[in-house]
Amino acid sequence: MKLNQKAIETLKTLSAEMIASAKIGDTGLALASSTILYSLFKDHYNFYGGENHINRDRFVFSAGTASALYYSLLHMFGFDISGSDLKNYAVADGKTPFIPLLNATDGIEASSGSTGHGVATAVGLAMSQAHLAEKFNVQKFNIINNYTYCFVSESCLMSGIAQEAASLAGTLKLNKLILLYSHTGTTSEGDLDSVNCENIKKKFRAMGFRVLTVLNGQHYPFVWLAIKLAKRSPKPTLIIFKTKVAHGSPLEGSYLSRNKALTHNQIEKMKADFNHNGGSFSISNEVKQYCMRTNRRLKVQYSQWERQVVLYKNTHPELAEQLNGYYEKPNISLFKIFKDKLGSIEINENATEISFSNKQNDVLAEKDEKIKNSTITEKLNKTESKRKTTVESEIASEENLITTEKNGDILLNFNNDILNYIASFRPCISGGNAGFFDSQRVYLKDREFSKNHYRGKNIMFGNRNLAAGSVCNGISLYFGAPCFCAGPLILAGDMLSSMRSGAQMRLPVLYIFTRDNALEKTFGTHQLPAEQLNELRNISDFTVFRPMNKTELLACHSVIYESESACALLLSNQTSQLQNLLNLDSINFFEANETKFIKTDDNKIAEDLFKKAQKGAYILSEDKNADVIIFASGKEIYLALKTKEILNKQNHKVCIVSVPSIEVFEKQSQKYKNSILKNNIKIRAAAEASNDKVWYKFIGADGVLFNSNEIGDDIKKDFNLNAKNFAAQIKKTKS
Repeated sequence: MKLNQKAIETLKTLSAEMIASAKIGDTGLALASSTILYSLFKDHYNFYGGENHINRDRFVFSAGTASALYYSLLHMFGFDISGSDLKNYAVADGKTPFIPLLNATDGIEASSGSTGHGVATAVGLAMSQAHLAEKFNVQKFNIINNYTYCFVSESCLMSGIAQEAASLAGTLKLNKLILLYSHTGTTSEGDLDSVNCENIKKKFRAMGFRVLTVLNGQHYPFVWLAIKLAKRSPKPTLIIFKTKVAHGSPLEGSYLSRNKALTHNQIEKMKADFNHNGGSFSISNEVKQYCMRTNRRLKVQYSQWERQVVLYKNTHPELAEQLNGYYEKPNISLFKIFKDKLGSIEINENATEISFSNKQNDVLAEKDEKIKNSTITEKLNKTESKRKTTVESEIASEENLITTEKNGDILLNFNNDILNYIASFRPCISGGNAGFFDSQRVYLKDREFSKNHYRGKNIMFGNRNLAAGSVCNGISLYFGAPCFCAGPLILAGDMLSSMRSGAQMRLPVLYIFTRDNALEKTFGTHQLPAEQLNELRNISDFTVFRPMNKTELLACHSVIYESESACALLLSNQTSQLQNLLNLDSINFFEANETKFIKTDDNKIAEDLFKKAQKGAYILSEDKNADVIIFASGKEIYLALKTKEILNKQNHKVCIVSVPSIEVFEKQSQKYKNSILKNNIKIRAAAEASNDKVWYKFIGADGVLFNSNEIGDDIKKDFNLNAKNFAAQIKKTKS
């Protein structure tokens, strides 16, 4: 007990010194929570083995402002963090940033993200653990039995995203999830009662959690026992540790310590009270060696687990092979598989035009069983819940979903076929719809992930739009592999912080957004996603894809599969009125000087367009000596093509550039970008049903940007967003 107390006091000293040195951080929470996290690391948290140990515990430090405590723990327990790194706390590009970041520091399992996001990430990690455990654990071989711990504060539990995530965890009965709540009764603004009067204990019990309360969160034996009991719970657990803010320091009990560093004199007084005789940022050999005993104990446990895995492979080789498949990425050729599903290409020998049509049925009919079964028309298990039966009868029938002739269904159904095909090779892929299922049509050939069936890969988020993205981040973190989250584009605003965090962690989470432009009414709410494209494109290390047709969609998926980075795929649910307006039934590619290209076989043309689309932008149609260039993405390509048709009749030469992904295009060589941008063409225009000003990068300040952020049908009336008026605007510029 003496060494435990000395180690805890060392933690407090290191944390206080780090915050004082950087002049930023939550001193009060760090000192109050030292006993809790020391007990976790020393007695419970199985962190040995790093990424090579899939059965290690996961720990998410959600209360990121107290990160000095986290780094002190990692330093004391043998992670690659030196005393010098502690001194450089919160220094740019250092190993100890103010908010913990994945890949920046040894031992960090997940970035903390914005307030409360750590809780949602932890829920995703716990869901992945539950999935693997149920799928691969057999009698005598519990090879997947790790826990997910999440450290939270008052601020975390006040956030909406944490509440949504906790509600989901309780509904799913994720008993391997343990939330460690350091309840100081304060916030940076004052007493907690002044900003939140909730009864956390009753609230979490109502959400399906087991709630334990430790009245003295600074008493090491009580803390140790509470965590031990939580590990035996049949439900997710919230442990409320009653703690004293800034415990052991001259500011103990004062909320001011939540956003104030201790002075040098206050730190010296605290060290004297602790009988800590070392210099700044020091740790005694006695304490260091005592903490390192944990590593030796965990190393023995890891060796035992490895031996168990060897026996598992010998006795259950098929399961072992399937488990390995969760962490492998095979090479696949999407074009080779889906080339016959890209629509027929009609070639007129007597005219210089190519007409693409979608007369073929969109249902996959491959002889290969993997592809045949990759659509959601497969019969659902008879033991599914009543909700699943409803999904089957109302949404997943062939008549209503696959063979429908509604505009927009072609891309949505083809997208689902592609996703299912990829999932047949990568069993780790899972995800779900955050919003109305019928709007996205994204469903894997599997059952729902539920409290009675963790094997399922279709996640029903319910109306938890804030949490869905960060839950997917957690799932992707666990497997190091893709996860998807689908919803109407209008909901993207709820997920921006999750997308930003996932992009920073380099997680391959795919957001599939439908109803992607301001020309579409969104459930009659008159809330249209005009500004969302601009917001998505401004997320660092995030890629946005907006394909116009199946060929571009296939190319986008190919890029997504190879890159495995955070991205958004935007698809359209077009109305019949818009189809008539933009003539979507056929697309005419005027190629007056490319007759040799036109006469090549269909598949070669499709493959050429597929390869071009993978570069993010390409010339779709070009007249010789063009004096006008038009850039567009998504369904607005058809608007550009109609505009070209009008301008051609007025003796103007036009080049049309399709831009399915600006971010991918900007990564190409400068030579390729120059060949597409054609800066020698003076009359420049762009069309997109959004209010994104990014297009001025392509067309210049004097270019014609044809977009809008108004409502559905009113665009045609108030803004005349059609080919005739687009051509007129371009003509004005020319004149």
